[in-house]
Amino acid sequence: MSLSILWTVLFGCGQEQIIEKIENLPPQILITSHTTESMIVEGFDTEFRASVSDDDNDFPDLLVRWTNSGTVVCDWTPVSAQGESFCPFALTPSTSQVIAEVKDPQGAAGISEINPTVRSNLPPTASILSPSDGNVYYGNDLVEFHM
Repeated sequence: MSLSILWTVLFGCGQEQIIEKIENLPPQILITSHTTESMIVEGFDTEFRASVSDDDNDFPDLLVRWTNSGTVVCDWTPVSAQGESFCPFALTPSTSQVIAEVKDPQGAAGISEINPTVRSNLPPTASILSPSDGNVYYGNDLVEFHM
């Protein structure tokens, strides 16, 4: 064996190779179907949609979870091939907070939140307070109603 090969083997193997650590960037998510300014009717399923992106991972590797005022309505599911997530559920005036969370395989996460206005779909109610039931009135009497 020549001296130059021996020199390379002895000293070449002893050098440290520095591998640069690449930081995992967190995925991003944005609820695109509605905004905080949206008006939603109470009690009807509304399909919410979010778009995700991640510089480090492919869409099938990302998972999204939807919550409504702290209650999970769509648990961790993979993102579509187009980078979208869908979740249908109904809101009420007391449960109007919508949160979409995305996470990648390394545990990095992103979040998007909206608080749309929820309009009641219940019919209005009224009660007649006066005149009270049982009073006698005639056709030419002026009757004043109080509600």
